[in-house]
Amino acid sequence: MTKFTYKTQEVADILGVSKKTLLNWLRAEKIPEPGRNGKNNYRVWTAEDIALIQKIKKELLKENGR
Repeated sequence: MTKFTYKTQEVADILGVSKKTLLNWLRAEKIPEPGRNGKNNYRVWTAEDIALIQKIKKELLKENGR
């Protein structure tokens, strides 16, 4: 059974942030790196990844006083 996955832009849209912000969080190691597609090495995100990032996002916003 194949898990449904999301593209980086789709995840950013779901989270209400820009793709650039999402990638900045990755580079800063504020969120975990998602899996990669074996064919083209693109990032592939799962619903579990998104749920975890939503929790982390709340903490990041608290740290920034938002």
